[in-house]
Amino acid sequence: MMSLKTEGFESGYELMVSVATNATLSAKQVMGWDNLTGLYKATPTAVTVTTTMATSTATALTAATYAIEYGSPAILSVSVGTSTTKITTNYSTKVITISSHTKNAVIKVGYNMYTYEPCAVLSEDVDKNQTIGYAKTLLNGVVADSDLYGTLSADTKARLAKNGIIVLEREGVTA
Repeated sequence: MMSLKTEGFESGYELMVSVATNATLSAKQVMGWDNLTGLYKATPTAVTVTTTMATSTATALTAATYAIEYGSPAILSVSVGTSTTKITTNYSTKVITISSHTKNAVIKVGYNMYTYEPCAVLSEDVDKNQTIGYAKTLLNGVVADSDLYGTLSADTKARLAKNGIIVLEREGVTA
């Protein structure tokens, strides 16, 4: 790979990568990888789980098929009981546990889930009607958060960093 200085990116490595063309995507969109088909939009999806507690003991919900966004699980509502209901999350096993609740309480839990791990940033627009599903994509490098499409959570930035893309805040620039 060769190092490139590209418009909007500080520096990094760009390659032509297969992109799922089932939707129009904008340049600077954060993308995630699927081993079968290539890149997909990697925006966390909001999920809500409602459960009735059969007992008053701690209850584990195997809540997510995919990675849970750090800091996102929250109790949205409790039908009966006290405000002492607690939630803990084991991010590696994708299990959310609810404790200190009343028996028969109906508890609604919300969290954000990544279907695709954030690992790349599109360098160009992709049209859903495009016949060739390839796009220039930043796979490693530095990018300013103000240059990215939308506002990213701290968790999304950390996942990008884990995959080689460092998102920096530009002084005096707001997204």
